[in-house]
Amino acid sequence: MKKTRTKILSLLLAVLMVLTVFPLSASAAELPFTDVPSGAWYNGAVTYAYENKLFNGTSETTFSPNAAMTRGMFVTVLANATENYNKEDWAGKASFTDVNANLYYAAPIEWAYQMGLINGVGNNKFSPDTPVTRQQMAKIFYDYAAKTGNTVSYSNTTFHAFPDKSNVSNYAKTGMKWATHHKIINGSTEGSRSYLKPQSTATRAEVAQVFKNAQGTLVKHTVDQSIVIPDKDPTDIDPVDPFKAPTKFSKSAGGVSVTGVEFNPQNGYTAQAVLANNKLYSTESAAGIAKRTGAYVAVNGAFYQCYSPNQSDYLTTYSTLINNGQILRLDNTFAPYKPTFVVDSNGKASIEFCKILQSVTHTRDGEVIEAPGTDQIGLNLSVSDGTKMIATKAFGSKIPGTVLNAAVADANGIVTKVYHNAKDVPIPQTGFVLYERKMRSQWDTLVGSCQVGDKLEVSVKYEGCSTQDVVTALSCGPTVVKNGKPYGNASTYKQEGFTDTHVTGGSAARMAIGVKKDGTVVIAHASCTLSQLGSAMAALGCQTAMNLDGGASCALYLQGAAVVPAGRAMSNMLVFAKK
Repeated sequence: MKKTRTKILSLLLAVLMVLTVFPLSASAAELPFTDVPSGAWYNGAVTYAYENKLFNGTSETTFSPNAAMTRGMFVTVLANATENYNKEDWAGKASFTDVNANLYYAAPIEWAYQMGLINGVGNNKFSPDTPVTRQQMAKIFYDYAAKTGNTVSYSNTTFHAFPDKSNVSNYAKTGMKWATHHKIINGSTEGSRSYLKPQSTATRAEVAQVFKNAQGTLVKHTVDQSIVIPDKDPTDIDPVDPFKAPTKFSKSAGGVSVTGVEFNPQNGYTAQAVLANNKLYSTESAAGIAKRTGAYVAVNGAFYQCYSPNQSDYLTTYSTLINNGQILRLDNTFAPYKPTFVVDSNGKASIEFCKILQSVTHTRDGEVIEAPGTDQIGLNLSVSDGTKMIATKAFGSKIPGTVLNAAVADANGIVTKVYHNAKDVPIPQTGFVLYERKMRSQWDTLVGSCQVGDKLEVSVKYEGCSTQDVVTALSCGPTVVKNGKPYGNASTYKQEGFTDTHVTGGSAARMAIGVKKDGTVVIAHASCTLSQLGSAMAALGCQTAMNLDGGASCALYLQGAAVVPAGRAMSNMLVFAKK
């Protein structure tokens, strides 16, 4: 007969329990642990767990905050905190050869493994007595959220701010992105930077803090046993990305002579959207960009104002640009019709028709001061209405003209300086400036109420996009292939924001980028009309394709050599380097 359990404690706190013979008093008001100083960073987390009888000490007077939390213990408490877990159903079973079926953690480990919540470490082993790592913890949390009906949505913006993000194993990336977005796992501060340390051991103190952080994100604790969690990898080992060189071609396609390359970015490439001299309103030779970025493949990117230096918008880039997960420039003017070439953290390429929304949450001492809805943050420095703007070093050294309110934040989003009715506000080399030229109303206090020491958290949502895991993106167009067929006419070009006859008019030198069903990227150059370009890209097997800048801006480089030499300096380029 199954034992009925009544769960009154949250999973997030229950996982903090440690199997020990020293029970705690339900009415305990003070910590009995001599090794948890009142000023310790983890004191609040330990106190919280202790007062809720969720985390026992290693003795009556010690907590051992720096001791490791083992994998077997972690999973045991996870199972005990789950409403429909029943030990008797799993007793005496052990899929892993190093899990003794008679020990306390055997049934929980078998349950968690069969439910898809945990993986082994390879060779049919689980290593139950090995300390759990920070990235393992993130993955288990994420998979538990999926199995219990909690939120699995996230933005990758927070994750990509960590300088050691590349140290996260492939199997744990999604979990870590989710956990950092929801502030379940925060970085470890060293100097002025915050580090994930994904493969470091999780100490008891860190576990206490992490689960305290997770309150409100994981609130359901009944596992849906019908849900199968994908990507179950029992090895916990990073796969090696096999590099495959691009194929260069020169042939007739769709009745047009084309020259170009094709390759799959998932085969050992990293993608970047590169600005000339790493800043907007600048130009650099295509060969120079390809050389300094170590490009295996480099192609000209989006349109920019290359005529008449006397115009106020000279050298303006007309595109959304995202590099390493960071928005360099955001333009939703013709979203969601204007196409955007996107690459995720696994190298998967796609062309998306989406609207990219940013929002800023303003907090002080952990309390939310204001969390407005999404706004078009990051268009250009000259915007004069009530739009909130984010300026980074890509825009230059200062914000020209007078701003009503501005808050300067460091790389961690901490406000270091505020300005009111100020001119030429300086932009930091790291971090950003959040500013406004006007207020929309008297209740619009997001920027004006900022104080030094407050925190500004920027989040991003890719509305209508097939992925939220965007590492690299560049918008351009017009769209020339959709659903594997040639696409576009004067009406669709206008809908996407293209009315200039330099772009839509007759035959001209053109560059296009497309994606096949399997993720293979095709880059092709031809002298033709947009209609002919669509026929050519469809004939080359593209499921979706878009036009890039053309004319003298056409440039394609393969391993440093020009396949299509540039006719002018570049404002921006798409670069694919070998990992």
